[in-house]
Amino acid sequence: MRTSRMDSQNDMFSRANLFESMQSDGLNWDMVISTSADQTVVGPGELVKRWQNKGRNYARFQSESAGKMDFRIISARFATKKVDCNGLDCELFYHPQHTYNIAVFAEALQKAVSWLSRVLGPYPYNELRSNISICIWQKSLPDNGLIFLSRPRMCRGQSC
Repeated sequence: MRTSRMDSQNDMFSRANLFESMQSDGLNWDMVISTSADQTVVGPGELVKRWQNKGRNYARFQSESAGKMDFRIISARFATKKVDCNGLDCELFYHPQHTYNIAVFAEALQKAVSWLSRVLGPYPYNELRSNISICIWQKSLPDNGLIFLSRPRMCRGQSC
């Protein structure tokens, strides 16, 4: 009979030490992502470098602190807007044809960083990237230095 390497379901230490719990070790990463030449990669952590090679775009991201092994990497034909959020470098990534409310998103981002920094303390990362999407997939939580904003709309016949 084969035995499992997993701890017993009655092992209280293991039950409290899930990979996403505060008791588990965080993950530090250093990753290079490649995408087609007409797309931009958006990912968590600090953007160390962007470059092109042999008709492809590359981006290198590093974690600024240990975090969960649960993050998003997005590649698309984004337009970008740089925003100064009280000295913090912020960047909005959005569909190039959906520009009518980018100023509203930029102002909201500035106000959110300002207010949250007063209430919760200084923003813990060196930069902040935000992806504005029509529809956000399930479990779209903030990642290290990356947040998702959604514009309400129908997606594939379902409300987002």
